[in-house]
Amino acid sequence: MNIKDVISSVEIRDKFISFFKSKDHMEITDSSVVPKNDPTLLFINSGMAPIKNYFTGVEKPPYPRLCDIQPCIRTIDIDSIGDKHHLTSFQMLGSWSINDYFKEKAIAFAFEFLTKYLNIPKEKLYVTVFSGDDEIGLPCDNEAYEFWKKVGVEESHIVKCGREDNFWGPTAETGPCGPCTEIFYDTGEGEKYVPGGEFDTKKRYIEIWNAGVFMQLNKNADGTFSKLGFTSVDTGAGLERLAMV
Repeated sequence: MNIKDVISSVEIRDKFISFFKSKDHMEITDSSVVPKNDPTLLFINSGMAPIKNYFTGVEKPPYPRLCDIQPCIRTIDIDSIGDKHHLTSFQMLGSWSINDYFKEKAIAFAFEFLTKYLNIPKEKLYVTVFSGDDEIGLPCDNEAYEFWKKVGVEESHIVKCGREDNFWGPTAETGPCGPCTEIFYDTGEGEKYVPGGEFDTKKRYIEIWNAGVFMQLNKNADGTFSKLGFTSVDTGAGLERLAMV
């Protein structure tokens, strides 16, 4: 690799915000890692945590499409800190659609940014989609699967995963949540994925972007799920992981 092909984390941040502003997203100010008026969290642990009331309709967003870069501390990962994937704290590049576009545009935006703005070869990218879950009454996300094919991802690079991997949220015990689709970078180290086999996310494939949490459910205090009044998209890409790539 030529040194002129390397870009800094500052450039990645600037490219991300510029890209989403060009897609009619409003940039908002990031929040303190100490939550305000939210007793459910010790620290802000995701980009959407400070604005989660927008997704339930409790508060009205300043614009239907938003983006920012949010400092985060995720204590649930604390036992994993020091491995290839986890940090004490990180910066989350976030974009949101609140009662606006849904799966197709979220997937198209993510693929365009990574392959055209950061020039990551599409052959190095793998994606996961939700395989479905009877307990919460959601089928396999075939829509996301087809949208990934539409933008140019080979079927052999699309992996169906269960609730543990591809259902995100809520940020606390209750709140908005939904199935998600994630993007992984192939480091080339370890066992190559074969369709139907194990997808090694511990060593070879590193998640760089949750390209769409499709917010359509609310987890209630009794553990049940109910439908939200409208659908939204929450995305988050780790700045440090993108810088590594």
